[in-house]
Amino acid sequence: MKLDKQFHYTSTPHRSIPILHRFDASLKQIESAIVNDAQLRTSCASAEFGIEDARVFVWRDAVWGIAAGISPAPHGGLKATQILFRMDGSDIVEFHELQSPNKSNMEKNWVPLVADDTLYLLYGICPYVVFA
Repeated sequence: MKLDKQFHYTSTPHRSIPILHRFDASLKQIESAIVNDAQLRTSCASAEFGIEDARVFVWRDAVWGIAAGISPAPHGGLKATQILFRMDGSDIVEFHELQSPNKSNMEKNWVPLVADDTLYLLYGICPYVVFA
């Protein structure tokens, strides 16, 4: 993002390559793998160019993530839609598009919070907005 508060991408067409890193208990990196998001890219128009800014977490005994799905915007430029996804190893095997609560073309950086068995999504801090 530049000072004009617009996202500027350098590649055309834009393409994200998500990488999953695994660490041991002492935070030593033990593995890295490119996330296989082929099913997501082909089945979800909101992630045509891939995902970026993913936050990975454990919920309901599975590895999940939330990321910005990148796609062409209707009137030029790019659109970012939040995508909730479940992983099996490095494969994305399930996903759900999350609609913008204010119909924005640029939704990024929602933060997952898990308490007991409930997933909360921190949307904003000023004002403080959390979705359950």
